Amino acid sequence: MSAKQNKLSSSEIKEVKKAISNLSGSIKVSQTMTREDVPEPVAPMAGRWPRLFGWSRPDPVAPSPLKQKVLALVKKYRKDIDVPDLPRVQEEMKAFFRSQPMQPYYRLMDLRAEKEDRRLVIIGDTHCDYNSLAAIIDKLSVSSYDYFEKATFIFLGDYLDRGNILFEYLMLLIGFKKLLGERCILMKGNHELISYNPTTQELESKVEPSDSCPVLNQYCGTDKEFLSLLASYFAKLPTYILLKTKKGTDLLVHGGIPRDIYLDRCSILHDTGELYVIGDDAVRRQILDNMIWADPRAEKTKLQGGGSRFEFGEEQFLRFAKENRIDRLFRSHEPVNNGIKTFYGDRVVTIFSNGGRDNPMTGYPYVDNPAFGIMSIDGEMRYESVHLKKCSVRYGFSDFSTYLYMGKEAAPEFGRKIEEPHLNDEFHVISIL
Repeated sequence: MSAKQNKLSSSEIKEVKKAISNLSGSIKVSQTMTREDVPEPVAPMAGRWPRLFGWSRPDPVAPSPLKQKVLALVKKYRKDIDVPDLPRVQEEMKAFFRSQPMQPYYRLMDLRAEKEDRRLVIIGDTHCDYNSLAAIIDKLSVSSYDYFEKATFIFLGDYLDRGNILFEYLMLLIGFKKLLGERCILMKGNHELISYNPTTQELESKVEPSDSCPVLNQYCGTDKEFLSLLASYFAKLPTYILLKTKKGTDLLVHGGIPRDIYLDRCSILHDTGELYVIGDDAVRRQILDNMIWADPRAEKTKLQGGGSRFEFGEEQFLRFAKENRIDRLFRSHEPVNNGIKTFYGDRVVTIFSNGGRDNPMTGYPYVDNPAFGIMSIDGEMRYESVHLKKCSVRYGFSDFSTYLYMGKEAAPEFGRKIEEPHLNDEFHVISIL
């Protein structure tokens, strides 16, 4: 080939510049993403042009062994569990329940003591929604930051009821907890307030209507040990987490703050995280129960009538926050259409993590855009949608599409369908309302 043949014409140079411009314009990320979350753009390779004036394809980054196990778990339980499989499933769950230590009603976490970047992934209600939990895992798996090796996952409760499948979801949740160990914290929601009645030999729930307990009684009723262990495990889950970061002190809880009548009778000790109460254990249990059922409202104050569920307003929260030196409160407990809703100058944040209009496994199809939170080691928060929308990937002059979204045009099997490496993952920006 002659030197003259190596030169590009002016029209060819324009085509190369156009290709470079199109490629750089296609790399779009959420404004909330950190640099390391963004896949590196593909660099040109001299002397190697797989397509006319295009870029070479990147070599896929091998996932860590733990990430491979997590993704294999998602794939494994995406298939239905049939009735003949239940004895094996029950034995696996019983082995897990027996292996779990007794947990206190609280946890103290201090990110200021971490010596490396240890992010927190905060997940709200999932309610037997396999698709949404799998989508969160799928979404995090495409980041160059290995969340499964490094991050701590905190679930804010409500695993049972309201969804369309149960056993597949429980096996995914429990399997995820087994793989991550102490870096996966399951908290107690009001739907986990269940007990085993030795007289009736059935599970009973404090929530009506309850979907999960009747199913468990029907299909697992002959295994009384399984029902008892399951109820005992959920009873042992912590009610709240006191979290310290460079931004201050946060309270993570399923519902919110105690009723007014208890505000002067309790305080959270910052050195241990324990709840100090004026009264006996019955008073402590009532206060913890309040923190599972409470809901924030935009008003200054809210009247608090009878019943388990009650509401609180801004003045009531500010009083509790001042007396307990709480800067922010993260909770779930309520479906919000955008997945995130804030109160009182963003000091109280509701996170709801299941839904999707075209998601057949959710009990909340009217929640269009469920979300979850990611907290950096210094306490900065960002919020991401659970289900990715269609991603357009460009190589040279060719476009490829991939889906991480439960939509009408998505692949029949919900989940990651990636045949081409990602150049850009368009993480949908969550607007805080």
